[in-house]
Amino acid sequence: MAQKKMQKKQLSLFDLISKSTSARDQVKEMLSFRAADVEGKRLSHWRGIVALPPGSLAEVVVSEFQRKTNIPLELPFFTLLHWVAAYLLKHDVSLRLPGSEGVVKPDLWTVLLASSGAGKSWTQKRIYKSLEMGELAFPGGIASAAKFVQELAEHNKSIWIKDEFGQFLKALSNQTHLEEIKAYLLSLHDNETIERKTQKYSVTVEDAALVILGFTVWETFPEQVSAEDVLDGFAQRFSYIVAERDEKRAMIDYPIWNLNSESWKERWDTLVKKIAHPEYVISQGAMDGYKIAFSMLYNEQIPESFYRRLLWRAHKYALVYHILRGQGHQKELAAEDYGWAGRVLYLHVHDAMRLLDSHGLSDFEKVLRKTEALRDRFKEEGRVLKARDVVAGVRGVRSAQEAKAVLSIIDEK
Repeated sequence: MAQKKMQKKQLSLFDLISKSTSARDQVKEMLSFRAADVEGKRLSHWRGIVALPPGSLAEVVVSEFQRKTNIPLELPFFTLLHWVAAYLLKHDVSLRLPGSEGVVKPDLWTVLLASSGAGKSWTQKRIYKSLEMGELAFPGGIASAAKFVQELAEHNKSIWIKDEFGQFLKALSNQTHLEEIKAYLLSLHDNETIERKTQKYSVTVEDAALVILGFTVWETFPEQVSAEDVLDGFAQRFSYIVAERDEKRAMIDYPIWNLNSESWKERWDTLVKKIAHPEYVISQGAMDGYKIAFSMLYNEQIPESFYRRLLWRAHKYALVYHILRGQGHQKELAAEDYGWAGRVLYLHVHDAMRLLDSHGLSDFEKVLRKTEALRDRFKEEGRVLKARDVVAGVRGVRSAQEAKAVLSIIDEK
């Protein structure tokens, strides 16, 4: 039986706001962010349309899904981006950064969160089958570190598509027999040489890299991966996208998902023929574009380490967009490539905030509402609500320190 590690106590949102003024300020900002997000949902078009180059394969694929299915459009869009990244990785296409920054591989790591039955598996299989990219898949069902390294040696620079990824991340944190796999994944993330030696054999994987696309159920993910893990743990190595159903494309109107994907293969083949360089470089204009994207996407609510990892992916996405835009014959990436990459990263930043929002903010908002109701009742009675009254009258507030933190927030609303 697999052993479980002793799980460390995770800081609750109450712990954070009662001990840190900056955390308190961040919570207020997140509440504002949620209000803005509600307004954003009233837009008539899909939010990701800003990241679709006109006339591109990406636009053609997403448009077909939009017309013929009720599948959330984030699923085909990000699935396509990752299959393209996997093709480039398998064929050793990379990006040389200026100076001594080294080479960037298109090894994207992303978790797509959607409701059960949203079409996650169907989407990725349909896109792969339609494009006929060749053998790119990394085998799933890895049960041990030895098996993982063996498969990596045979399928290096491929794409690992894994369902129930939230459960996998949770197991990496709690199951002792998976600690070695976690260590290997950390090395893999940094493209380090991976070695495994036993008395019977020795396996070495040089220049290790994988594209990883994890699918998991959005509603259960917050229970599987903590906010601390997302912000400061292994889960921080991934970007996140929430794929919600489009209320305007009701399930009852799409009894059959019948896509016309005949043109996709021809379009993809045309893009492949234009790939003329194993190593691309960044023009000065592209570097300026990267700096602009870096500045525009800055968000004080997200820790610097998380933010820098996210922005590093701009190089990877820019390379993917360079190919998708039919510019593979041009050795230099352009500012436009980073412009499109920045739009994708905006979606990641947006959904990172939603993910943090799901870790305790809803419960905290309930406490705020109860405290506000208690304050209003006290006002009607001619009394002033104090910290001890909040502790006594609002379930979930455990100390005067927490009560003062809650009061400081509602007093400024």
